[in-house]
Amino acid sequence: MDRRSWRGRLVGTAVAGALIATGLTVAAPPAHAALACNVQYTILSQWPGGFTASMNLQNLGDAWNGWTLTYSFPGDQRVTGGWNGDFNQLPGSNQVTVTNKPYNGTVPTGGQVSSVGFYGTFSGTNRLPVDFAVNGWKCLGGVAPTTVVSTSALTVPEGTSAPFTVRLSAAPTTVQTVSLGLGLGTPFRFAGDVVQTSLTFSPANWNIPQAVSVYSDEDPDFAANTDTVTMFLGSTPSAATVSLTQQDNDDPNAPSLVYTPDATINSQVRENFGYRTFFLKLSKAPATGPVTVGINRVSGDADITLTPTTLTFTDANWDTYQRVELHAAEDDDAVNSSTRFRLSPDRGVVSLDVVWSEQDNDFQGIVVTPPAPPMVVEGGTVSARVRLSAQPLGIVGVRVENDNGDTDLTVTSGASLTFNATNWNVDQVVTFAAAEDADSAPGIRQFLFISGNTQSSLPTISLTLHEIDND
Repeated sequence: MDRRSWRGRLVGTAVAGALIATGLTVAAPPAHAALACNVQYTILSQWPGGFTASMNLQNLGDAWNGWTLTYSFPGDQRVTGGWNGDFNQLPGSNQVTVTNKPYNGTVPTGGQVSSVGFYGTFSGTNRLPVDFAVNGWKCLGGVAPTTVVSTSALTVPEGTSAPFTVRLSAAPTTVQTVSLGLGLGTPFRFAGDVVQTSLTFSPANWNIPQAVSVYSDEDPDFAANTDTVTMFLGSTPSAATVSLTQQDNDDPNAPSLVYTPDATINSQVRENFGYRTFFLKLSKAPATGPVTVGINRVSGDADITLTPTTLTFTDANWDTYQRVELHAAEDDDAVNSSTRFRLSPDRGVVSLDVVWSEQDNDFQGIVVTPPAPPMVVEGGTVSARVRLSAQPLGIVGVRVENDNGDTDLTVTSGASLTFNATNWNVDQVVTFAAAEDADSAPGIRQFLFISGNTQSSLPTISLTLHEIDND
């Protein structure tokens, strides 16, 4: 055997084997190029006897300098018109040929031709096309991927979590994100060491299941509450959903919590000032052993804390109130924020949520430090410094406007300022100037510092400047 012929066969076999190992079914490749492709086919709309469809073509091999896509209908579908490609289907044939337009024929490695679509007719069942190929090479895919879940129904015991997995049904042409959502006011939430509310799939990991954990909060009822995990693949709603059912652990015959807030205040804790209290006991003696109540913050302002975080009631002290103290730490904002605490007993006693708010001691406003003295020599400039008195929740814009007075006095820089949660207490500079004029009279003008923010407008601050004439 000729040694060069033997070596060429060995190389060809190795290349073909490598392609088959990645999931591609190919013929022996020509010596000048390595070709591979992926096609996703999506039915955009359908009505009796007609439909529209679109395809995305991805180049997984060497660059295309022009492309021809072929595929076959398994039924009597006919193409009646198309876009982003020239469609041809011979009478009586179920094979369709599509060639590129002048503007989308050059496709680099990893590139994609999007939205190659057409109008079609059919009778009976509009089955999906098969045997997609580009430039004679059979392609991966053929159908746009959808989400696949490990279960369509999941039971979650109250106070614990349960898992399910998500993967895609086919390889995507690009990275795809699956977003997960729950209903409002639900006792369920996504949990786990890493809380998953979105999953990312690529052409490399599309068929590897990714885990999602759903936690069922303790709640103050005896019902097996339900909800549904909904999913979006990109912006497209997924047909795959997971129905959730809570396995309730509360005992209607168990005692209940008796909660008594401090009667001297309306569930408010003054910031950085002493403490407020509430009291707990049971409605009756526990029948199955001591009841332990854990108290945890489930949402809201972390500056509000309480102690102790665990109470125990027995046959001997079930009807004696136990005291819990709440504190609100000093913070930089001026917001009366609130915190929800969950009182979670065991022994089948129903949990209870309580809400306390912080009575903030800060005032949100604009702080202007004027020039000292508040005067500017004709032909010169002076500066004022501006900041906020407390940390805002969002972005606060402050603008400086000319009010009444001498028009020779103007703002030359810093007329528009922006403050946020990180720079609210950093002085920003506003510069004023007094123009040269022909008179010898001193001038005076008032400037207004006006805000508009994502919460509300702050009180306007005024600054009066005097011109010192040099004539």
